[in-house]
Amino acid sequence: MHARHIEDDKRAVDEIRRLEIVKALIVRSVVLSNEVLTALETKKAEDLLQVASKLMIGTQQSIQLLPFLEIPSWKLALDLLQLAPAMGVLANLWQDFEAEAKSFRTFDIPSALPLKKQADEIILLGHSAKRDANKEIEMRESRLFSPLVRAPHSAAE
Repeated sequence: MHARHIEDDKRAVDEIRRLEIVKALIVRSVVLSNEVLTALETKKAEDLLQVASKLMIGTQQSIQLLPFLEIPSWKLALDLLQLAPAMGVLANLWQDFEAEAKSFRTFDIPSALPLKKQADEIILLGHSAKRDANKEIEMRESRLFSPLVRAPHSAAE
């Protein structure tokens, strides 16, 4: 019985660690998308330089490397399966925007609209996924730290 509690605790801790990694990648996706929106709104050089398509691609690749079958929430796994290609699209749109802005020497260009739309979609997906990740983490932490979960079981176990 005690060994089973130890195994359950170990599994919960492992799941929390996986979920924290997932949450970090979600947050990074939202931050990168917010940087795109800020750059598009302000059109300031320092905001435009803050945006890095390489980080978007790195985030996409990191998400793709996750062992999706080991993510303890199917909903989060599905969100990440959407988020990875969305980050790749965002990176490509940003690169197109940069090239077009350089060519036309202005930031008021048509490619800004799909870029903004993509960033907005990632932010919406990211906020929803982060809420789900937090719920999953809280659920596992409550099982770990709740005295009721540790109540003695019947002799039949």
